[in-house]
Amino acid sequence: MEPEVGVFLFTGFLESGKTTFIKNALRSDNLGEDEKSALLVFEEGEEEYDSEDLGKVDLFHLEKTDLNPDSLEKIRKTGEYTRIFVEYNGMWDVGEFIDAMPDAWGISQIMLFFNCEDILEYNRNMRQLVFDKVQYSDLVVFNRYKSGEDKTPYHKLVRAITRNSDIIFENERGAVEEDDVDDPLPFDMNADIIDIEDRDYAYFYRELSENMKAFEGKKVRFKCVTAYDKSLGPTAVVVGRHIMTCCEADTKYCGIIALHDGKNVFGTGDWRIVTGRIKIGKHKVYRGPGPILMVEKFVNCAPLYGSDAITTFY
Repeated sequence: MEPEVGVFLFTGFLESGKTTFIKNALRSDNLGEDEKSALLVFEEGEEEYDSEDLGKVDLFHLEKTDLNPDSLEKIRKTGEYTRIFVEYNGMWDVGEFIDAMPDAWGISQIMLFFNCEDILEYNRNMRQLVFDKVQYSDLVVFNRYKSGEDKTPYHKLVRAITRNSDIIFENERGAVEEDDVDDPLPFDMNADIIDIEDRDYAYFYRELSENMKAFEGKKVRFKCVTAYDKSLGPTAVVVGRHIMTCCEADTKYCGIIALHDGKNVFGTGDWRIVTGRIKIGKHKVYRGPGPILMVEKFVNCAPLYGSDAITTFY
């Protein structure tokens, strides 16, 4: 069902350009007069909103305690708003807001703003907060970009987390520059057998998760750790690897269901090289359609240990 309320969420750290962008958006002729709109502000920056900025948009300053469905829906009902703009606190998890949305609310777009002058330092010291924002974003805007500066570090910051977000750069003159960094996958999608190197499993798993249809019918081969539970039955097992996304504490096992002929017996923690063809279908381990590996071959292999056993986004 279409949501009754469309939510446009703007997030990023202080001085990243959120407020300036929202002001320009609210002044836009494209805003439309047919929808009642509200702006929820969860963060106080150096810039403030005045009546000229807001026009017919109603402003609400909120606290962390307001992040719950009852409080948010109460605000919506005060003006029967059908569109909600949110300036979100950059130090909070985006998932908290999504979890707090009333049932009738739906995300229309999430825009993330970074300041080129400090975002690489943020990424080194507060990687989890950066990761959280990027993983949800539809668009990442890098402000205060110096024309001619290498875009690669900023591009890789986003692409190490997702390939679904669009990226743009706003330079010192206020002009928008496209992200023109070449970003090939570390494996050949057109090969007869897509060989996934040990260090590339994280990229493979992310790409498979975000772009399943591109893998339909593709044959892949990779080194894996099996995970088995008797509830899977004798012809199914999970194959995957441990992936570290931002720090050692968030390392987790990421696998896909594999269907085989039942001639092999698996435990949890067995190392194998698996070859099979991917199809997209339903299985009880997934909430909806997911990738299913139709196994053609399992080969025993030596296990990896320590950091070698964990793949990451390099």
